[in-house]
Amino acid sequence: MESALGVPGSRRWPPVPRLPPVVATATLGVAVGAVLGVLVAAASPLYTIAGLIGIAALVCVVADVRFALFGFIGVATLLPFVALPISLGPVKPTLVDFCLIAVFLTWIFRALGDRSERLRASGIDVQVLLFLGVCLTSFVLGTAYQTTTSDVRLFGELIDAIVFFFGVVNCVRDLATVQRLLIGFVAGGAAAGFVAIVLYFLPAATATRLLASLSRFGYPSTGILQYIASTTTQRAIGTSIDPNILGATLMMSGVVAVGLLALPRGRWTKFLCLGALGPTLIALLLTYSRGSLIGFLAGCAVIATLRYRRLWLIGALLGVAVLLSAQVDQSSFYQHLESGIQVQDQAAAMRLGEYKDAFRLISEYPWFGVGFGEAPDVDLYVGVSSIYLLIAEQVGLIGLAIWSWTMASILLRGLRRCLGARDEASALALSCLAALVSALVAGLFDHHFVDMHFPHVVATVWMLAGLLAIAIKARSIPSPEQPSASAAPQHGV
Repeated sequence: MESALGVPGSRRWPPVPRLPPVVATATLGVAVGAVLGVLVAAASPLYTIAGLIGIAALVCVVADVRFALFGFIGVATLLPFVALPISLGPVKPTLVDFCLIAVFLTWIFRALGDRSERLRASGIDVQVLLFLGVCLTSFVLGTAYQTTTSDVRLFGELIDAIVFFFGVVNCVRDLATVQRLLIGFVAGGAAAGFVAIVLYFLPAATATRLLASLSRFGYPSTGILQYIASTTTQRAIGTSIDPNILGATLMMSGVVAVGLLALPRGRWTKFLCLGALGPTLIALLLTYSRGSLIGFLAGCAVIATLRYRRLWLIGALLGVAVLLSAQVDQSSFYQHLESGIQVQDQAAAMRLGEYKDAFRLISEYPWFGVGFGEAPDVDLYVGVSSIYLLIAEQVGLIGLAIWSWTMASILLRGLRRCLGARDEASALALSCLAALVSALVAGLFDHHFVDMHFPHVVATVWMLAGLLAIAIKARSIPSPEQPSASAAPQHGV
């Protein structure tokens, strides 16, 4: 039997309430009516099929919000840029938008439909709310410069991705669900890696044609395949299109897979994670994303230090084997990594230029940044390959300080939880902790983890933070052979 989520010595959380029939029926009726109206107006078989699928998905989400959570993981790893074939004014919502909004609305409806429903504290709620407030302040102040409709839409998606943290904390109620979501993330990363490997080794024309077939759903139709600058060396992109975005996803899912190996029980889970690491790591190397590789190694170092110390030995042996290999100097990845460390290639040189320009912008607008639109001066621009400098550009040093406080708080709480026990809860917390560390390290060289143009990556980071907050407060899962005397029946999401 699996225990309900709770804090030792405190009252267990009540069962997750179902939506009242009146609320569920009204919600479903409004949604069905709206979709059918669009179908009649569109009179297209494609829209009809998409509408019916949307209705089925809505019914599933209303019945159980876990469908939206798993749906987000699947979309974020495999089809992160797919847009719905129906325009809502000037905007075409994406599948990522649908999943995030579905989680938020289900949470709100449950809170309104059951008076016993209460907000679940995460331990960093104040920090997250303060950061949201700074983002809104910077956005409002930044509209005085230049803000387009597209910027407003992207900013809304960014806010939705951050608020996703509260949805995860309040909708996930037990460790079993945390574990299933992490396994789903690992499986999604492995599937994305497998697709990327297949597309990488297909003829360029075939791979381009396959990816261009997604153009009707918002994907690009030309200039799809990516190469290392000034070379003919192809980089794996999968369905993420950008190799660095794919690398970020594979990095975090790979670190979670390594962390789940520290579970004290769960033989099949460990086999699954070991199997998933194969395509994940191969595809990660084929992206030639140096920041993602360094972040992955940093996450593994956290796991090795806190729990699975044999990883240090395994890593040392692999490192020695690679260095002794006669072909290592001829490896394109090794040469790409070495040129980046020595700042000898075009990408590394451009990063140094971006850092210099970013410091200049921050020095002129230090407190609240320039918002989420264009820079106010023609000789300045917003955009740099570092999450820390990008945050400072957009929301200023005040926003950077609050965001750093938020991340430091959840990481320190997670560290204390991992050091205090060696049960399932601490192993799950360790997986999330290490994945967050990998993102923060890779964020020294990449911007995707906080960039509003990639809401699925931003939401993934906040999802991991939410799952970490849950695992910190959770009890362990008693084994079937030794059930806990105080264990309560498991309640789903």
